[in-house]
Amino acid sequence: MTDVRALNCPETVIVFVSYEREDVAVQSLMSLCLAVRGFRDRVRIVVSDATPSYDKIAALRVCEFDDLIWTPDPTSAATSRNLATTLIQDKYCPEFICFVEDDIVYSKKWYPTMVEVTRSTYGKMSPWGVAYGVFSGSPHVLFSEDRRKFDAERNIVADIFGVAADQRFMPFHHYLNVFRMWDPDVLGISSCQTGSQVHRNTMRGFCAGFLHGWGLCDYVPDQQSTWIGQRDVGPPSHDTDVNRHKAILAAGRKQFPSGDAK
Repeated sequence: MTDVRALNCPETVIVFVSYEREDVAVQSLMSLCLAVRGFRDRVRIVVSDATPSYDKIAALRVCEFDDLIWTPDPTSAATSRNLATTLIQDKYCPEFICFVEDDIVYSKKWYPTMVEVTRSTYGKMSPWGVAYGVFSGSPHVLFSEDRRKFDAERNIVADIFGVAADQRFMPFHHYLNVFRMWDPDVLGISSCQTGSQVHRNTMRGFCAGFLHGWGLCDYVPDQQSTWIGQRDVGPPSHDTDVNRHKAILAAGRKQFPSGDAK
């Protein structure tokens, strides 16, 4: 008997979030679609784009994805991801969910490796004494030494307050129960949106498994990240020093049509 999956019960749903930079996004999405082409019977791809350009949407449509959410009025990356997650909950019942940004290219071993490691390692104890909850093959430069420990048994890095938001792969139930949602604010992307999930993950007794050095993916050449070095993403939401929240305060003032808040 052939093992056929129902269309609404994929193994994984991948959320591809994008904003502007048409050429970079198309390269990344085409690479993602090619990398999972051999697994399309068990993978669905949801694109959530907040670019005010129909031309970009038309360019993305040449790629082999399943669902498109388009908010032509610029929307925060957190809101774009939350919209996609709501669609997934209504339409699919996946085993895994993966969030990726729009500037990564993938090898053919990326998808099966992420599934294998997540399935075999989720819930296992890390060198930190907490369980692995989320995984990433991201090419992102590793965080500071005090945040990571090498797990020689599994050849992965246990990141206690990670991983970077450009790629997060996890069981869907972990997202619903622990990560819960992305935290939107008035910025396009911020440490609040991406860091609050990581903080919840750690406070619930989990860390991240970082497949550093496995060669699973890399950034589109000369296009590392949609925000690194390009904008002030502010501190985590629990940082109460107002002087470090200049970006959010400046963005907040723009919400007043008259110019300044009274």
